[in-house]
Amino acid sequence: MKKRILGMVLCVCMVLSLITVAAFAAENYTRTLNFKYGNLVGMPQVENPYISVVEEGHQFYLPKVENCAPYELVGWKEAGSGTVYAPQTLFSVEADLTFDAVYQVQGSLAITVDGFEVGNTPDDTTLSFASTIPGVAFNKNDITRIFWEKYCFDGMINTWVELDGTDVFEADTVYRVAIDLNNRSLELAPATTVNGIEPFLCWLPAYNGVPYAIQIGCELGTPPMPSLTIDGPDVVCAQQDYEFTVTPPAGVTLDKEFGYDAGMKGCGADLTVDADGVGHGVVPVEWYDLQTNRFTLTARGTDLGGNTVPESKTVEVSPEHIYVDGVCGCGAVQQYTVE
Repeated sequence: MKKRILGMVLCVCMVLSLITVAAFAAENYTRTLNFKYGNLVGMPQVENPYISVVEEGHQFYLPKVENCAPYELVGWKEAGSGTVYAPQTLFSVEADLTFDAVYQVQGSLAITVDGFEVGNTPDDTTLSFASTIPGVAFNKNDITRIFWEKYCFDGMINTWVELDGTDVFEADTVYRVAIDLNNRSLELAPATTVNGIEPFLCWLPAYNGVPYAIQIGCELGTPPMPSLTIDGPDVVCAQQDYEFTVTPPAGVTLDKEFGYDAGMKGCGADLTVDADGVGHGVVPVEWYDLQTNRFTLTARGTDLGGNTVPESKTVEVSPEHIYVDGVCGCGAVQQYTVE
C-alpha cells in the first residue's frame, strides 16, 4: 500500500513539474519590417520585408533607414494600432509585430506665380520653380495643365468659377490655381508651396499603380495691387533739373498730375503722357530745398476697378556736382588745380 501511495505521489510530482516547465517556457514571436526604400541601418544586406524571431520579453529597437534619397524615413507604423513610432523606439516583445516604414520626400518644391496681380490676366502669369529635392529639378516644360478659378456669385450661389486666359484679375476677389506637373519619377508628393502658401491639394495620381503626375491646388487669395514704376536717378546735383518717367503696370491708367514734397516745400505739376501710357516729368532746380537736400515724388494711377494705385520715390539733392568721367549731368566740367 505504501509503495502504491509513493508511486502516485511521484507521478503527481512529475506531472506538476511538466506543467511548471510548460507554463514558464518563453515563446518566440516574429517581427516584420516592411520598407520600400534604402537600407536598414545595422542590417544593410537584408531584403524587404525583414522578418526576424524575437523571444518573448526581449527588447528591440526600431532601426533607422539610410541611402533612400530622394526620400527619408519619417517613422514606423505599427500595423495593429496604426501608431507611427520614431526610429530607435524601444519595444518589448509580447506578440507578433508588423511595422511599415513611413517616408517623405527630402527637400521641398517652391513654385512662384509671377504676374498674379490686379489688372493682369492668367495668360500674363508665368511659373518658376525652386527645388531642393535631391536630384530632382522642375521647369516650365513640366507643366501639363494649369487653370484658374475665382470665388464669386454665379447668379444663384457663391461658388468657384473657372476663368478664361484673358479674364482680368480684380481687386477684392479671391482666386485659386490648379497646376499639374510631370512627377519626375517621384512616388510621393513633395512638400510644396505656391507663392509661399501651402496648397490645399498636393498628391500623385497613378495609372495601374504607377504615379504619373503631381496635382497641386492652391488658394492664392486676393491679388496684390500693382505698383507704378518711377525711373530716375537716386541722387541729383543741385544745379541740374531732375527728369524722370512713370510707367504704369497692365490694367492701370496713369494720372496726369504728380506731387512734389521737399518737407519745407511742396507743389504739383503735370506729366507728359506718351502713346504707350508712360509719363515723363521734370522737377526744376528752383523747387529744391537745400535745407533738407531731398524731395519725394508721388505719382498715381487708376486700375480697371477704379482703385487708386500710388507710388513714391525719394531723391537726394547733392549740393556738389556729381561728376562722371569729369562731367556732371548738368554739363559742368570738373576743374583740376595743377601745383
